[in-house]
Amino acid sequence: MSSLDYRNHARAKPVQALVYRSVSRSEPALEGITRGFVVKEMLKERDVVVPGVSSLVKCAARRLNEREGGKDKWRYTRRHCVEVGFLSYLIAKEAKERGAHEARNLDPELCFIGGVLHDIGKTFLPMSLVVKELGVNFLFFRFFQGARMSEVERRILRDEHLSAGTRYVRLFGGNGQIKTILDMVGLHHVMYNGLDSVVPTYPKLFKGRDLPLHARIAKTADFLSAVLPRHYRQDSWVLSFRTAIAYAATVAGRELDPLAVRYFLTGTHDMEPEQADSLVASMHHPKGQRGISDYDLMKAHIGDTMQNHGVFKESLSLWNLGRIEMYEDETEKICNKSGFPPLHEVSPLSIKNKYAHA
Repeated sequence: MSSLDYRNHARAKPVQALVYRSVSRSEPALEGITRGFVVKEMLKERDVVVPGVSSLVKCAARRLNEREGGKDKWRYTRRHCVEVGFLSYLIAKEAKERGAHEARNLDPELCFIGGVLHDIGKTFLPMSLVVKELGVNFLFFRFFQGARMSEVERRILRDEHLSAGTRYVRLFGGNGQIKTILDMVGLHHVMYNGLDSVVPTYPKLFKGRDLPLHARIAKTADFLSAVLPRHYRQDSWVLSFRTAIAYAATVAGRELDPLAVRYFLTGTHDMEPEQADSLVASMHHPKGQRGISDYDLMKAHIGDTMQNHGVFKESLSLWNLGRIEMYEDETEKICNKSGFPPLHEVSPLSIKNKYAHA
């Protein structure tokens, strides 16, 4: 466990934490309490809802910036959300500028908003559940609710943050722009091939290859952000952005959309789409999905490929910093216009400074 600066994060109320600890192994009880909490929070929001995207953005920004007891309540969730928004914008803008057929009606600015809102459902969940996801291991957590999430808690968190997020977005209407955001909020955990692999796909009734491009972009952006090393994920084997890219290339066609991975590579590195496709193809395990069915096998395969694959090492040393800076400037303007926190203040991902030479 990491030494998370717990004082700067909202603390779960002791009574709530004790209740969750007492029912943490009982799925029906935990599900019922969580859904009751979501309904209570949703009823508060219904009083201030005005249909339309601008109203949704304004209300979501208020929720993500919420403070409680002088503490920044959603600091870590917000950082991840804005990072996913930035990566979604980068991929969408690249796909559109490169003339991808599926991207002809894509709105990169809307993809940025959808990326930022992808985890908005977590702001409706009890703090005792959300903060526990960070792996906090201090006295309060050890005594009141334990430091590690049970599988039941993990499943409830996954299912309910999608459900709460989609319910919230639906409050603001059903036009085309809202539908795009709704797809990114509700479908950003769907595997491209629709099958369980190292991590489960949900909702299970969808396959990523059948989803619109913006939903597949949200999945790819969320993946790239989530696997990076974090202050609360110090035991991660993905220790650099280069490893994260290798991981994404390895699972392209299985977990991630190869098209989204392609345009992420062309947006961050000096390569053409054909080069990106070749790089992704070269990362596939010779035994396919069965060959990388767990983290240890995947870690070994990626490590070997990164070490021995000359084209991979050469290609990923050529960062396209000019384009990255351009995308950062553009998304910063969207942040300022929409009311989201400034990108440079909340995003732990600064490709050109922190990860460019990793």
